Amino acid sequence: MKKIIILIIFIFILSGCYDYVELTSLSIITTITIDKKDDNFITNIEVLNNQKEDVNKSIIISGKGKTISSALNNTFKSTPKEPYLAHLKIIVISESVIKDDLKEVMEYFLRSPNVRNEFYLVLYKDGLAKDVYDIQSDEIPVVSDYLKETIDHNNNSSNNISIKNFEAILIEIFEKGKDSLIPVIYKRDNTITMYGNALLDDYKEKVIIGYNDSLTYNILDNKANNATYLLSCPDLSNNINLTIYDAKTSYKLKNNILYIDVILNTQIDEYNCSLDLKQSSNIKILNDYYSGVFKNKINNFYHIIKENNSDVLGIGKIIYNQRRIYKEDDWLDIDYKVNIDFKINKEGLIFGVENGN
Repeated sequence: MKKIIILIIFIFILSGCYDYVELTSLSIITTITIDKKDDNFITNIEVLNNQKEDVNKSIIISGKGKTISSALNNTFKSTPKEPYLAHLKIIVISESVIKDDLKEVMEYFLRSPNVRNEFYLVLYKDGLAKDVYDIQSDEIPVVSDYLKETIDHNNNSSNNISIKNFEAILIEIFEKGKDSLIPVIYKRDNTITMYGNALLDDYKEKVIIGYNDSLTYNILDNKANNATYLLSCPDLSNNINLTIYDAKTSYKLKNNILYIDVILNTQIDEYNCSLDLKQSSNIKILNDYYSGVFKNKINNFYHIIKENNSDVLGIGKIIYNQRRIYKEDDWLDIDYKVNIDFKINKEGLIFGVENGN
């Protein structure tokens, strides 16, 4: 019995060493960018430099082809070792690709047996996707690490832009009665920044929304905790910075009307308005005012998705779950009403507040 246990342990030890040796003999690909020009796909891949003599910067390799498959195959041929995609972190596509070729791109990676679907698919705005590699430097030797940290920081801290990985986007595209959206990045002062989201209808990009509308979507998608808003004061003289620490949105369909009920509990991070917060009546004024502000934001967002026929809220799914009959554009004929329960938390303010509502 002891011999069997020792043999099993020995096998696991050898297997671990074998895997390690294998990884060092592979070209580990962490980022892929995809552009399209003159009917050709242009792909650039980032390959980790896992040679002991130089571990600083990754290697960027380019190729092109008439299809995404041929472009990537031509790119992989130039890798110094066998390409390895299991550690892929980011795929960046340009606007020239998302307009007409998103389905081809997504189906290629869906069919690829060696790719895990947890990677991020992002859209690069106002330029070529390969431009993300321009930020590579001694301080940023591996672009994929920098991009992933930027996306994860938004996802785990601020929740200002909706972040979905490749698998989540696919599930929403396949789901009856719901469309998806893709995070958008852009480069500013040689820094990659989150811009907003691209709303989809099936595999088609309909419109790119900016930071503020993406924030509103996160509220409606119940992903807005820790999201921050910089808003004008009621008299428009200055600004207030609010953080949403608790948010909940619920939907109910009744008599062909969709009721959208939103609860927002916020705290003040920075206050430059003229209203004296020592007076409880002014807290009520702020609550009423910003309740109207957020109601307008939600109404504007709903108008955007209807105008672009992009059901990212899954209204069609709500209709189907109730009626068990699905028609693709039924949700466009549904009326809606928004109710906001907005509150600023009095606790934590640096001065006392009078008792009252």
